[in-house]
Amino acid sequence: MKADRESRALAGLSMGGLQTLDIGLTNLDQFAYLGVFSSGWFPDRRAAFEKDQQALLKDPETNKKLRLFWITNGKPDIAYKNNQAMLEMFDRYGVKYEY
Repeated sequence: MKADRESRALAGLSMGGLQTLDIGLTNLDQFAYLGVFSSGWFPDRRAAFEKDQQALLKDPETNKKLRLFWITNGKPDIAYKNNQAMLEMFDRYGVKYEY
């Protein structure tokens, strides 16, 4: 069994997706694969993350560390607007993801 970051993933649905974002993105030394399902930060939390994590968002190494950043959400989903705003934020910083 391998225990290195290249063999470790974190994923979650809804609130678990928020935890995946908060924990996984800020611990890329521990996780190479992240899955966020039917989730996205609420506006105030997204703004706080963007403000507090400028180094992470602007670092070109972030994309190299993320072997897979999988984000999915349905249009009728309650989290759709938050999800789309989060994707727009990632796009502004060039953080790559699969949607």
